[in-house]
Amino acid sequence: MEMTTRMELRPVSELIPYARNAREHSEVQIRQLRSSLREFGFVAPLLIDAQGNILAGHGRLAAAAAEGLERVPCVLVEHLTATQRRAYILADNRLAEQASWDAELVSLELQELRDAGFELDLTGFDASDILLEDPPEAGEDGYLPASLAKKFRALAPILIRMGILTSLDGDGLARYLIAEHNYLRATKHLFEALAAGTTAEADKWSSIQDRFFRQCRSAGADLGLTVSGRCSLELPPSQVEEASREEAELFGD
Repeated sequence: MEMTTRMELRPVSELIPYARNAREHSEVQIRQLRSSLREFGFVAPLLIDAQGNILAGHGRLAAAAAEGLERVPCVLVEHLTATQRRAYILADNRLAEQASWDAELVSLELQELRDAGFELDLTGFDASDILLEDPPEAGEDGYLPASLAKKFRALAPILIRMGILTSLDGDGLARYLIAEHNYLRATKHLFEALAAGTTAEADKWSSIQDRFFRQCRSAGADLGLTVSGRCSLELPPSQVEEASREEAELFGD
């Protein structure tokens, strides 16, 4: 397998953009790339041939020129034929588009970067890509948020009497309540996206809602219970009446 082995600093003025480069770079993206260069430095070299023709990095070159850089790092690709170079220019951009994002991991990374005071726009994402709002303030035990701890205290005694839950192991119920909490928040975002008519956003939240619904069903199955289409635990009628009375005492009518 052929590999590139040479990297050089080349004058920006000597680099030649591909005249038929099909990848478009908006002014907004060039501004983002310029901000990225200022924050991270020029860490992703351009790919060029021996004559300085660009195979990859047209946007970075435009950003570098706008920043006033005179030279940029370039990796020389010298083993490709003219036909292969043309094909690679397309493949370099197109193949990257075939990857997908793990929305939950992106959200987790963004939340931690935000908490560290980092400007999210520099990542190409923004706050709207954080899936869920911060959870409510944690309860005294530091395990469940306070609002979920109330629901836990209402349901746990009932499940214990049904022989589903032991007084020493409430993890199954806690997992269900957290999944339900996330499902309801995702549903709220989905309805907002539908009301705004933003199809792509609605599709994203629909997928997230479905993921949390499946988590609810899995947690419910661990308890030996089913979860309704509205993401609620299905309890025997007699237990539902008792649960309603206990929840009324906790939450009011």
